[in-house]
Amino acid sequence: MKDLKCTPNHVTYSILINGLCRVRKFNKAFVYWQEMKKQGLQPNTITYTTMISGLAKAGNIRDASGLFERFKASGGILDSASYNAMIEGLSSGNRAMEAYALFEETRQKRLSYSYQDMCCSVGCLAQG
Repeated sequence: MKDLKCTPNHVTYSILINGLCRVRKFNKAFVYWQEMKKQGLQPNTITYTTMISGLAKAGNIRDASGLFERFKASGGILDSASYNAMIEGLSSGNRAMEAYALFEETRQKRLSYSYQDMCCSVGCLAQG
């Protein structure tokens, strides 16, 4: 892209990071994460959720949770997809109580959930 003088933006980096997470190349995804920041682009909700989801699905709950908490502490806007990714990861990692606490947090924040998101969260909690 750079050779074509096409500057990557949030969408470009998020898609690239998502693809790398899907094939579990997290170190490379973090390289692009850092490159994004060097370009003056701060990771947004979509970028964070992409990384959180990828890490959680790979069973790396510690890093996913750390990223989730760091984004939350920085004042980042976590949406239902962000919470859903973390709830799914915690449930899969046999951490049902933490997953339930996050689910309750979404209810207290009155986050809007699609029917599909709600079913996924409830299903994960039931499994955990």
